[in-house]
Amino acid sequence: MPCDRLVGGTSKRNHRVRFAGHGAVRPPGSIQNDIWAERWIRTVLSECLYVEVFHAAEERRLALSRFIGYYNGQRPHLGIGGRTPSQRLEQLLAA
Repeated sequence: MPCDRLVGGTSKRNHRVRFAGHGAVRPPGSIQNDIWAERWIRTVLSECLYVEVFHAAEERRLALSRFIGYYNGQRPHLGIGGRTPSQRLEQLLAA
């Protein structure tokens, strides 16, 4: 099966990467792929991990888990028209 067009990933069939909601397809190793990963890491650090002090690894894991739920279900994304990734997924599934 090719990569899931809704959530991104790598297709075993065509070895290309598709990004959620943007319709962009880039070959692996493309600098464009790195930009997406670097942006995600920056967002996690600035909005989650650098916001509070964690005294145990479990606290950090719980904070990351909560942040990912917030990121996908509540945080609007300008790149997909101010919607959340969950809303975008629902829209794509309904189409």
